Amino acid sequence: MMRAVSSNAFGLLIVCFLTFPEPLFPARSIINLDIVSPGVIGNYTASSINLSGPAFDVSISRLRERFLAHFNISHTFLYNYSILNCVDFQNEVQNMLARWYYTVDRSESVTVIMTPGCIESAQLNELAATWNVLLISTANSAPAIRDKAKSPSWVTTNLFPSSYYGEIFNQLIVFHNWTSIDILLDRGSTGSYVLMFSLTIAVLENRKMRATNRDYNSSSGEFEFPAFLQRVSTRNRILLFLGSPNELRKLLVAASWMNMTNGDYVYITGTSFIWKPYGDYSWKRRDPSDEIILQAYKSVIFVVMVDMEMSSSPISKSMQASWRTRFEEDPFYQNTGLDTDPPLPMLTSATGSLEILGEVLNETLAECPSSCNLRDGTTMARKMMNRTFSTTVGQVRFDANGERRPFLSSASYFDSTENRRKVYLRASTGQKGEFKWKQVDSLSWHGGSQLPPSEPVCGFIEKGTACLNSGDTTRNALLGVLIPIILLVAGGVAVVVIKIRSRNHFWWQLDSTSFGLQSARSQSRSTVSPVSFISNFVHGC
Repeated sequence: MMRAVSSNAFGLLIVCFLTFPEPLFPARSIINLDIVSPGVIGNYTASSINLSGPAFDVSISRLRERFLAHFNISHTFLYNYSILNCVDFQNEVQNMLARWYYTVDRSESVTVIMTPGCIESAQLNELAATWNVLLISTANSAPAIRDKAKSPSWVTTNLFPSSYYGEIFNQLIVFHNWTSIDILLDRGSTGSYVLMFSLTIAVLENRKMRATNRDYNSSSGEFEFPAFLQRVSTRNRILLFLGSPNELRKLLVAASWMNMTNGDYVYITGTSFIWKPYGDYSWKRRDPSDEIILQAYKSVIFVVMVDMEMSSSPISKSMQASWRTRFEEDPFYQNTGLDTDPPLPMLTSATGSLEILGEVLNETLAECPSSCNLRDGTTMARKMMNRTFSTTVGQVRFDANGERRPFLSSASYFDSTENRRKVYLRASTGQKGEFKWKQVDSLSWHGGSQLPPSEPVCGFIEKGTACLNSGDTTRNALLGVLIPIILLVAGGVAVVVIKIRSRNHFWWQLDSTSFGLQSARSQSRSTVSPVSFISNFVHGC
């Protein structure tokens, strides 16, 4: 293996050239297969080249041994040292990839875009569709993948339900019968939170769900959580927080001081997967806020997009050892001491992608060794859809859109008796392949089994109809009976007056006989007129 390093405007290109044994299909001349992997450099995100790169190295070597003896494979990591976060990379990735693509004539090569992934897959798809080249994203997806008119050559081995992030939170709202939600994003946290934020807002708007959103950047200064929570308390009981565990602790401490962690409010937080560099969700950090967080966690629902405990595919120890060896031997990956835990979801997805690519290319050559157009990315993508592949990292199943199944998401609450999170919802699939939550265990919430509604029964200004006190209720009930009596008596009086007026021009001079009433002397018992009774009752009320 030889690594060629060159400097240019968009960073260092690292190209791996592999040689192979004699061709399996001698009827076709050796073909150039160019695999390009745009990505970010750094250990702050699990899908960076530094942390997923060893899987590419190991798997490309295995391709030579298993399938592609008749291909010359070049692999390029495409990156820029000056781009340090996913958002900036998303903005620049099309320029970077286009410059790489048009640098040489690729009309005689098979080009495959296989990206570690951050949040840029939708931008890569626009170029892949235009060029009709195969795009395999390994750690990111987007809703556009389900529109095959716009995404004909895109498939993903991504374990993360990226394109469903918005629907995952929407379905949580539906499951608990909430009618509104507040959303707070920290843009200073990892890029996955930005993606969750944008997709969730888009889905909620489409579903006509009332949502109020706000964002801030923790890298620019401290956020005023008390002031924010005060405003939330006037409009909602449900808050989705998208940010790091450190920022979540600050939010919960402020909420505790404001007596907003007593079970009346629900704080939802989400993470791509449990990984030490993403932060520590443990309540116990040996700092003064530990006990506060322990109590506040009782008001938190934790959503994990990829719960590795749900995966039924064990990863072989030999494969893990191969990845670790690449980390330890190659300084480029900046993890020779394994100070950063290798992110298993990214490593397994990259490995599966390259093995599936090799299998599909090998099948295509076997079907027509001298005439098939391997450069047709759309045709290659279709060979992967609606299909299950067996790989060294387990089975990889694609649906009709080229998305990986099944979902591995979970939702949990904090069990105060055991001081740990307990899963009560797991991801499932609806009849049309849509995301659904399925309850797998009971929920315990501050001594009950139900989460609070979005709004209190009486409303936030306590003037709802359900807030009427018992005295008001009784009074209204009695008045509802007495008012018809009043109207009946008044109607009778009006009839008598009209009759008298028609007979006498001095109709206003009324006497008791006109009403057929006896004098007080001849009355045998005391009586109270209905009008007087009603008047006295209402006055007393």
